[in-house]
Amino acid sequence: MAVLALTTAGVQAGTASAATKSPASFVEMTEAWHGNAVVRLWWNTSNGGIHAEYYDPDNTTQPVWVGIYNAATRQIVTQAETAGPGPINTDEVFTPGSIFACGGGGRIAQFCTGNT
Repeated sequence: MAVLALTTAGVQAGTASAATKSPASFVEMTEAWHGNAVVRLWWNTSNGGIHAEYYDPDNTTQPVWVGIYNAATRQIVTQAETAGPGPINTDEVFTPGSIFACGGGGRIAQFCTGNT
């Protein structure tokens, strides 16, 4: 796995970030790396919500995007976008069943986590 020194700039208060592996009340469910970029799913143990996060320190020119998909239907449950490199977090979702997260630059989902 790649190792990065990540910052919390641009991360909303109360959300998990690429800078912290174990923020208070958040448990990482799954992650995927593509070079220096990472996409993760986080579970908020305080309310049962799940959100996705994407960070790409090498992308300084394109928007970055992250979304949570329903694994059965391959439909987007929630998504978020910001200027690169991020990090960017989706809203929390309370979707039963199997889900996965995808992230990428330039509004294109370039890689995804495994299903949870």
